Amino acid sequence: MQNLDRIVTLLKGYLSDNLTVDESAELQQLLKNHPSLNELSNELKDIGQLECALQEYEILYNEINSNKEQQLLTDILLQINDKRGRNRVYHLRRQIIRYSSVAAVFIAFVVGIFFLRKHYFVIEPNEKNGQSLSENFVPGHNQATLTSSNGQTLELSDAHLGIVVNKDITYNDGTELNIGQNTIEHTQFTLSTPKGGQYQVTLADGTKVWLNAATVLRYPQKFASDIRTVELEGEAYFEVARNEKAPFVVRTKNESVRVLGTHFNVNTYRDEPVSIVSLLEGSVTVSLPNKISQILKPGQQSITRTDRIDVQPVNTSEAVAWKNGEFMFNSENLVSAMNKIARWYDLEIIVEPPLREIAIWGAISRYDKFDKVLELIQLVDSRIKFKIEGRRVTLMK
Repeated sequence: MQNLDRIVTLLKGYLSDNLTVDESAELQQLLKNHPSLNELSNELKDIGQLECALQEYEILYNEINSNKEQQLLTDILLQINDKRGRNRVYHLRRQIIRYSSVAAVFIAFVVGIFFLRKHYFVIEPNEKNGQSLSENFVPGHNQATLTSSNGQTLELSDAHLGIVVNKDITYNDGTELNIGQNTIEHTQFTLSTPKGGQYQVTLADGTKVWLNAATVLRYPQKFASDIRTVELEGEAYFEVARNEKAPFVVRTKNESVRVLGTHFNVNTYRDEPVSIVSLLEGSVTVSLPNKISQILKPGQQSITRTDRIDVQPVNTSEAVAWKNGEFMFNSENLVSAMNKIARWYDLEIIVEPPLREIAIWGAISRYDKFDKVLELIQLVDSRIKFKIEGRRVTLMK
């Protein structure tokens, strides 16, 4: 922390016009090495503003683990979220990525706190008849279609969170559905959400599944006695009812996920290059057709490509943020982040090549207006511009 204390001393001296020649040279070198500090020095008006930003920083610093840089950043996001409320935009500036020491991360965070409190980027939206072209880009909501193997299709009510599969199929409040249901175990159903949709289902064994936007889940009305198999395209969170005599298997385009009873998230969109399984509780086995397999422990994530499975640690709160009504981006590739945004707001989002390697940090409610998403993007890099044509949004510089 000595480096940070020294920087604070120099900034205070700068604001009070009380630096020696050597201190001025030292500060100029620091501003050259850390451009974000240069922005901060330009924005600060007096010592009081600096102290106000530092006070907020010190509160957060006392509650985080300074030995783990990655966890530090995640904790900052979560603590800002708790403190400011779910519907505010939060961010850490992109310069953080370039800092290797924990002290440098703290410096960048002080900059971030100051900008969060004192400076908001103003997005100048495209205008048509005095109204923003993005005002009709509303967040997703509960909507899904249920199709039975006998060909019947039912648009499910957006007034309900989900359905329950039993001898009869009902909404979660007990209201019955009329969709040619019966108790033959090989009768199949397909529950699908469109872009801009989400839905829940409780399966016949008591397993609960949350479907994200643009997702398809295929399952039987009644499971076999020795195995419980479903098929998934898209993203879903599973809370599997335990049954040691009948393993639960999720089949995707790339892999199969086998469990007895556990909580996990599967992200397996066809337009993404990998499938991702994130484990919250219990144990799962992820397998490929070529017999390669990996066993995951809680807090681990598998990244599956065509012929291999990689395992890495994961912050599970980020993996299931969508289920809890949030977007959380922790140094996520801008293209990947925009794919998630596009599915939820039912948009086409194009990221031009110069921006595709940018990493985005921040959290935002999934129920915010799309303008808030644009603000979050500009907080990452204020040079990013937007072109809106119908429901197509292009990000460019």
